[in-house]
Amino acid sequence: MNDVKPLSNPTRPCPHRRLCKKCDQNRGEALNLCAREMTMISWLNVIAVLLYCAAIASCLRAAASAGRSGLPKRHRSTFLGTAALFAFFALSRLLSGEDRLREWLRAQLREQGAYADRGDIQTVLVLVLALVAIGTLAFLVKRLWSVRTRPLSFLRQATVVAGLSFTALYALRIISLHSVDAVLYAGPLRPNWISDIGLTLAITAMGLIYTRLARKHA
Repeated sequence: MNDVKPLSNPTRPCPHRRLCKKCDQNRGEALNLCAREMTMISWLNVIAVLLYCAAIASCLRAAASAGRSGLPKRHRSTFLGTAALFAFFALSRLLSGEDRLREWLRAQLREQGAYADRGDIQTVLVLVLALVAIGTLAFLVKRLWSVRTRPLSFLRQATVVAGLSFTALYALRIISLHSVDAVLYAGPLRPNWISDIGLTLAITAMGLIYTRLARKHA
C-alpha cells in the first residue's frame, strides 16, 4: 500500500499568514466601526423618543388649556391629534416601525412584479409630498399677518403645518428614493436629523407658548 502524500507541510508557515492577519485586522476594524455606529444610532433613537415624549406632553398641556379656556374645539382637537401622531412616531422608533414598513412595502412591490419600477413610483410620491409641503408652507406664510391679532389661531395652524411636515419626512424615509436619501443622510450633521429634531422642538415650543397664552385668555 502506497503512503498518502500530505497536501502541504504542516510545519511550513503559510505564505499568506501576513495577509490573513491583515484581513482579520481590517475585518475587526470594520466590525468595531459598525458597532460604534449602531451604538450611536441607538442613542439617537433614545434621544428622539425622549424629544417626542416632550412634544406629546406639551401638546397635551396645550389641549387641556384650550379646553379650560373655552376656545374652539378645533384647537383642542389639533393638539390632541398632534400628540397622538408623535405617540405613533415614538412607538415606531422603539419598534423599528419605519424599517418594518419599508420592507413590507418592498415585499408588496415584489409580489406585484413592480419592484423593478419602484423608482418611478417613488418619484411620483416624492413629487406629491413636495407639492403638499409647498402648499402648506404657502398657507402658513399667508397666515403670518394674524400672529399679533390672533396668536392662538396662528400657533394652532403652525402646529398643523409642522405635524404635516414631520409626517412628510417620515414618508420620505419610508419611500427611500436614492436621490432623496442622498440628501437626507448627507454629511456628519444629516439633514434628516436636523429636520427631525427641529420640527419636534418647534412643536414642543409652540405647545408651551400656546398653553401660556391660553391661560391669559381664560
